[in-house]
Amino acid sequence: MIIYVEQYDCFWRLSKQQWREIVEAGLSGAGYDLSRYPQLKSRPKSLRKTKGERHCYSINNRVTLKIPLDFTHDDWINEVEDF
Repeated sequence: MIIYVEQYDCFWRLSKQQWREIVEAGLSGAGYDLSRYPQLKSRPKSLRKTKGERHCYSINNRVTLKIPLDFTHDDWINEVEDF
């Protein structure tokens, strides 16, 4: 599985372990820091954006897009349960 993170129209490709670190930081309330990971230079080809929509979506079932800025506390809990 490939995990992409979108934040302010920027993208990161993370391993499952890196995503887990983000989730644990987000859930702890300390906040997460995407600057620890290399930012992609452009939107990945497997992600599309519909005109007028705020966020992208994946066109590949092996690719997961996460948008943590929109996460609620319950979303963070659900992410932990997925590990």
